Amino acid sequence: MTYVVQKGDTMYLIAKRFGVPLGDLIAANPQIKDPNLIYPGQVINVPVTQPPSPPSPPPQPSPPPVSGWCTLCLDPLHPKCPPGSALVQPRDPHIMVALMGMPDPSIWTGCDIYTAWVMHEDDDPVVLFWFDLLPVTGTGFWINHHRPRTLGMREVVLITAENKGHGDTPGGMKMLKGSLRTCCRRDP
Repeated sequence: MTYVVQKGDTMYLIAKRFGVPLGDLIAANPQIKDPNLIYPGQVINVPVTQPPSPPSPPPQPSPPPVSGWCTLCLDPLHPKCPPGSALVQPRDPHIMVALMGMPDPSIWTGCDIYTAWVMHEDDDPVVLFWFDLLPVTGTGFWINHHRPRTLGMREVVLITAENKGHGDTPGGMKMLKGSLRTCCRRDP
């Protein structure tokens, strides 16, 4: 490639601009007797090598294993619901459910709380346990956790809108649902 020397250029600055070693730039221009004396308007050769390919992005680190924990997506059953999530530990039974972007249930349903129901995954579901989610004031974030005696990987989590003081079976509007069978990041 050729380059026309501009006012203020030196061989060093040109080499730096094009990312070539100064010695290679000098060697590519035998017509220049003194590399310290170049003039504006002078045409020089710039040795062009194949541009280096952009560096590959570093591999993304995989999350460290979390002993026995898995994450579960809760899929919307109601058209206005965003997805939710649960963090589950079946070995030392523990479940945490978190919903984001969920307004007060009274806005949609006339109910006043969201409830997480954990049930056997059967045609005739049996409630194993339930817990009400607590609102984080003004954020649309609802969260709570529960430590049951047992928790298998065949259960489903159902989120409904309920009224405080509700019974032991879901009676309100179904909002989200997920199966523990689809838990991901499970440890062996």
